[in-house]
Amino acid sequence: MFGAGVVPLVPGFAKTALVEELPGDEGHDHEAEVIIGTNQPDDIVTGGGPQQIWGLNGADTIHAGGGPDVIDGGNGTDSVFAGGGPDTVDGGNGNDYLSGGGGPDDLNGGNGDDVLIGGMAPDILTGGLGADVFVYRAASDAPAHGEGDSHAPGEDDGHHDDDGGGGPGSSGQETITDFEPGKDQIDFSAFGTVAGLSDDPGAYLIWAVQQGEDTMLYVDTDGSVDGDHPAEIGILLLGVEASSLTVDDFIL
Repeated sequence: MFGAGVVPLVPGFAKTALVEELPGDEGHDHEAEVIIGTNQPDDIVTGGGPQQIWGLNGADTIHAGGGPDVIDGGNGTDSVFAGGGPDTVDGGNGNDYLSGGGGPDDLNGGNGDDVLIGGMAPDILTGGLGADVFVYRAASDAPAHGEGDSHAPGEDDGHHDDDGGGGPGSSGQETITDFEPGKDQIDFSAFGTVAGLSDDPGAYLIWAVQQGEDTMLYVDTDGSVDGDHPAEIGILLLGVEASSLTVDDFIL
């Protein structure tokens, strides 16, 4: 029923699968392996190499490996952890928990109130339908453009896509594609020092700069309000008016 390179889990049972190398795939590392879950809660842990992972129904937990993976959690409240490669993750229906890994990932929560966590490389995050929370736990999750970038509130950062090319993530910038002020939130509570949104040059901690139709969000995570305006975190919010953001859009 299934060809080489496809691992179906046992239908009708919650199943744990550790997939490192599939039978018959020697010499075909360039081909994606396919792992198919069940309609019960699955726990899937994969190894290296490109893989396609389908959780199907059920509250699944999926840990991707080092390859460029495509992951669909399916229906249910899923927890998906991207691996070391550039992964594409769709949470599907349900209130999902999606965590970026070491590569530039594309995370889409789908339907439901989802939690999306930026990883260590520039990611593209899409919450989808529902009230979603975008979480940042380290400055390395979304570093501001350039070493030692400094921007005062209201100051243009000079980073524009004048060539007209690209799209989300094309400049290597952490991007949230569908942030809805008043509905979604961005969580900076892990830093402890971020106190709020400000346009006061002497008291800034989070500030927003309008760039065409988008907003560049800068965050000072170390609390050094000494006048040099350091930005440790930079996040591009597509289609968002800077003036529409309030402190209620953040978890601090």
